[in-house]
Amino acid sequence: MRALVWLWVLAVVPVPVTAQVTQYEVPGQLQATQNPGCIAPEAAGPGLTPPDLLLGMQDCLKRGDYDAAVRMMILWQLRAQYDARRVSDQTARAATGALNAISSESMSARQQAQMQKAFQRFGGDGSPAHREICQIVRASGPPNYVPDYMILHGLRRVGDGLVAGFRPKREWRGLLRDYLKCAAR
Repeated sequence: MRALVWLWVLAVVPVPVTAQVTQYEVPGQLQATQNPGCIAPEAAGPGLTPPDLLLGMQDCLKRGDYDAAVRMMILWQLRAQYDARRVSDQTARAATGALNAISSESMSARQQAQMQKAFQRFGGDGSPAHREICQIVRASGPPNYVPDYMILHGLRRVGDGLVAGFRPKREWRGLLRDYLKCAAR
């Protein structure tokens, strides 16, 4: 339960900023490639990027389907964590925080309250909903897109922007175990 609560806090609790920040934008950074709409997790194929899934989450919010929005949020955050592991430029990894800010800013106070209730219904580690999402992401395998949305967010693109020798299946299993807290199989 603790892991999912922290996911929620990190995603929607605004953090006051006291320093002046200049943000530079590059075409394609944080960009969705498609809008899947409000879909079930098992329909979120490995080609959907975190920005794609964020658009889907926003569609769920518009429909008032907060339980589906929670699942979409969990999926896009999981994939963003995976992408942060495979992108070589550490500055590019800030894309996850930027997507969290976009997510938070896209929700009204009422929607945030409803999302909090939906997270409570989802339950913690080991709940039926948690076990279901673990089963779905385990079966889907690691994402198969190139994380351009994140690579372009960074300051130092070297080569293709990916970690040399990255082992997708091993990293995905580790992420499911350590980040999402899915029991090992």
